[in-house]
Amino acid sequence: MQQALGYAEIVNVPSAFSSNGDAFASHNKVAEAGEEIEIEFPLKEFPPPLVLWNRYRNTMILRLMRLPLFYKPILYRSSEGTPLLPDRSN
Repeated sequence: MQQALGYAEIVNVPSAFSSNGDAFASHNKVAEAGEEIEIEFPLKEFPPPLVLWNRYRNTMILRLMRLPLFYKPILYRSSEGTPLLPDRSN
């Protein structure tokens, strides 16, 4: 698992997985409320791609929201050409 965590850090992803051939060990750096950070589960219960994609996407969105405003890309509505600014109410 330590090697997997090192690789996850290098490629900037929120999850690391390791297997001994019988089961997976998972370390989820962005566990939601009630979720464990480290778990083991059978090979057939590996998370589907959409679950992993959403975890990654949500992590990246949170990282962008923590940046100062002048570092954030400005997105434009293609039909109107007006800036689509981030919601700062949270």
